[in-house]
Amino acid sequence: MTQEAKSTRVVDDQLLRISDVVSLTTLSKSSIKLWVATGRFPRPINISKTLNVWRMGEIRRWISEMEGGRDHD
Repeated sequence: MTQEAKSTRVVDDQLLRISDVVSLTTLSKSSIKLWVATGRFPRPINISKTLNVWRMGEIRRWISEMEGGRDHD
């Protein structure tokens, strides 16, 4: 595995709190929670009753999917 591939894997495995996800996606916390509940957004990993996190790779893939679904005029 190349150094670049290892680096990308480490970044994709990084755990993000909801405030980080809000910054990356520009969605509000309430939108993220609603979209998770309706299946429109990746489900978080429950670390504890009060702490949910997302993997960076899942958020990056979701953003790419959203970009792929928009109209290109």
